[in-house]
Parts: sequence; structure tokens; C-alpha cells
Amino acid sequence: MRGKNIFHISICLLISALIFTAFPAWGADYYIAQSAAGSGDGSSCGNARAVTWNWTSPTVAAGDTVHLCGTFTSTLTIPRSGSPGAPITVKFESGAKFAKPYWGPSYGDNAIYSDGKSYITIDGDNVGIIENTDNGYGKTYKTSYTGGMFINHGNYIEVKNLTVRNIWIAAYHDTVSSNQRNNGGIAIWNSSNVSIHHNTIHDAAVLISMVYTDAGSYSNVSVHHNTMYNCNWGLNIASGAASAVNLSNVSIYNNDIGLSSNWEDFPAQNNNHHNGIYMWNYSPGVFNTIAVYNNYIHWLPGAPGAWPQTTSGMWLESNITNIKIYNNLLVADSLAGPSNGAIQVSIGETSNWTQIYNNTIIGVQGPPWYSARCISYSSGGAGRPIISNNIMVGCNSGMYFWDRALDVPAGDNNLFYKNNYDYYFKTSTPTLARWKTSQGCSGGSPANKDCNSKSANPKFNADYTLQSISPAKWAGKSSGQLSPTDKAGVTWYNPPSIGAYEYGSVRK
Repeated sequence: MRGKNIFHISICLLISALIFTAFPAWGADYYIAQSAAGSGDGSSCGNARAVTWNWTSPTVAAGDTVHLCGTFTSTLTIPRSGSPGAPITVKFESGAKFAKPYWGPSYGDNAIYSDGKSYITIDGDNVGIIENTDNGYGKTYKTSYTGGMFINHGNYIEVKNLTVRNIWIAAYHDTVSSNQRNNGGIAIWNSSNVSIHHNTIHDAAVLISMVYTDAGSYSNVSVHHNTMYNCNWGLNIASGAASAVNLSNVSIYNNDIGLSSNWEDFPAQNNNHHNGIYMWNYSPGVFNTIAVYNNYIHWLPGAPGAWPQTTSGMWLESNITNIKIYNNLLVADSLAGPSNGAIQVSIGETSNWTQIYNNTIIGVQGPPWYSARCISYSSGGAGRPIISNNIMVGCNSGMYFWDRALDVPAGDNNLFYKNNYDYYFKTSTPTLARWKTSQGCSGGSPANKDCNSKSANPKFNADYTLQSISPAKWAGKSSGQLSPTDKAGVTWYNPPSIGAYEYGSVRK
């Protein structure tokens, strides 16, 4: 009997503990559509509120989810912020999309618009779509100021699992398209703590746009695991503000960016400064601590008779410091590739050295369609790049430096093959062998002079991983890699292999 009483007392104590224990509140769910449906109380897609609902009566609160139902032809304006640990989530239901001939012509007329709101998550849930249906070359409309999403002055913004497409359809040799740069897929401006990931974005002048027009300090930007193609710029992070803009801790990784000739207005080449990743800071401030890694940037088939189409796979320019570029795979098409550098860095660095490690760069590989440069660097300051463990194939210049007096690199254990010039300076164009002689490599192989670099066929598999007989296998600079794993997530050997993949990796 006594044991039975103890059992009942224990149960009562447990129930009391559960009653008085604080659990996180479950967020409420609201459903909206273009027009109200059913009872219009927002309890389901069948009873959705209209997109014009202002999120009051009842009030959408932090931690709540606003579900999107059906096709929208009006802008969704986000009127409220979430809170730390409890964002407001806007979630696409199956079949939900924003579709009209064009969104715009002002930023406030994009499909989704927010200004001054923070702790917001936009979740396409791998079904959501934002699109223009009739804008660009061969279409009824040619409206430039149009876009899928515009978010301004927000913090803790996440955009994921969404498809944004056909904002502007462009065509090779179309001068109208070539001048329409003010349209984009996802634009998040003047914001910190931003994550944009696992989206598919294509056919717009700028697929992801992060612009800082307001002076101040911003931080923590992450752009990763996106699939992007058919664009003038894939990802643009920029400031042209007259007052200082300071941006720190930017990570760009695991993106698949396909560059094509559809934004080229041949024969007036490079009118649009085409780039997969384009980062520039013309403000007096500094973009600091930039990591670009594990990306696959590739040139889609060029238009017949076209020059190498795209200015750069990635271009970082002006007032940017502490840059790390590693484990990237950049591959040209047989006719299309970088007319400047596959990796182009043009900065005023004076102390923190740019580090370019373990990239595999495949140029066009032969006249008359040489890719101009595999790696191109200019600082104009006291800084020097460290360039190690890279494979550079098929470029007019393996490494291109604007001024030998200022830009002579440090680094070692690179592999060159089928380049017209291994090195290019204003005053000389040495092969690797001549470069080694000029650096005194025969007298004891001084460190960081490319004395241990090679000129040889890298012996790739079809996916640019390494064959067992590759001269890049385990030939890298020991402890020279910038991450513990390669592009495929395989742990580096010691010494590591040269290029983006450790020997034995399977490409991802």
C-alpha cells in the first residue's frame, strides 16, 4: 500500500512540474492568398486571408509562420519583425508562386518587399517560385527596374529553398539586354546577419545583390549552396557610398554558378563587366575577412563566333582585405571563358596578404580562344599575394601581375599546363623555368618563390579529380591548405595534393 501511495505522489509531482515548467511558445500559423478564400480567417489555404492583409487582428507575432497559397500577382509587403530566436517565417505552400509579366518598376513593387524589418525567414520549401513571365528579349515588356525580392535595412534575414527565374530574358548580341542591369533575383541591401542558401536563381542581370548604400558597420553575410546561371553578375556584394561602409565576415561557398554569353553585346565586348562573383568597395571603409571557397564556377557554351565571354569567374576590387580564396573549381567551355582573370583580385592591400590556395582552373586551352588569365592580381600597395597549391591550365597567362615591382607573389607548389605564359608581368613573360632561374631556385630552393612548382599535365579524371598518376597527387605545400578538407569534404593528406581535390576524392 505504501508503494502505491509513493507512486501516486510521484505522478502528482511530475504533473505539477510539467504544469509549471516554461516551454517555448508554439508559433501560430496564418494562410494568405492573392484574394480571400472561404471564411477568410487565415486558418488554411481554403480559408486564406488576402495578400493585402496587414498582419493585425489577429496580430502576427515573433515565431509565427505566414503560409503562401496559390498564385500571387500583387506584392507581399512584410509589415512586422520577428525577434531573436523567433523569426517570422514566410513559407510557400505547394503550388505557391508570384507570377506576372514583370514585377516593378520600383523596388517596392518586387514580388516580396521589406524595409526596416528584422528576424525574417523566407522559405520556399523547395516548391516556391518567383518569376516574370513576359520581360526581356523577345518579350512584350522590357522593364529594367524589376526584381523578385527586395529587402532593405534588415538584420537576421534568411532566404532559402526558393526558385527565382526569368526576371529578364537576355540574348547574345542584344544591345537592349546588355544595358538593362537594374534587375535582379534576390536583393538584400544594408543588412547584417544575412544567410542566402539553397536557392535556384536564373535569368536576371544580378541574381543575388547585396549593396551597401548607407554608411556604417555590417557583418556576417553567408551565401552558400545556391544554383545560379544566365546572368550578368551571379553574386554582387558592393558599396559605392561616399561615407565609410565597413563589412566583415563574408562567406561565399558551395555555390554552382553557370556563366553564359547571353549578356554579351558582341562586338562591343565587356560592356557589362560580366562576373560570377563580383565584390567591390568604393567607399572609404573596408570589406574585411572574406572567404570564397568550394564553389563551382563554369562557363556555359558560348555563342557561335563569340569571343571568350565573361570578364571573370570572380572579381574582388578596391578596399577589400584579408581575402581567402580556396578549393574552388573554375572550368571554361571550349569557346567561352574569362577574358580577364578566372580569379581576379585588384585591391589596395598593404598588410594582410591575399591567400589563393588549392583552386583548379581550366581555361579554354588553345588558340584562337585562349582564356586570358587563370589568376590575375594587382595591389598597388605593399601587400603581396600568397598563391600556393593551384592548378592552372589553358590560359594565356597562368598568373598575371600588373606590376612586377609591386606584385611579385609569394607561394609555392603550383602546377602549370598548356598556358601561353606561366607568368605575365608588364615587363616580362617568363615560363616557369625562367621564373625559377630569376628567383635563384637552383641555389637551395628558397621558400615561397615557386621553386617547387611544376609544369606538367595534371592527369585529370573526367570530373577534374586526380588520377593515380597525376603529378599533382600529394605534391602540394605541406600545411598550405586553408581548410582541413578539400572541395568534396575529403581530409587532405600531408602533404596535400595540388588543386581543389585531394587524390581519391569524388567530385561534388
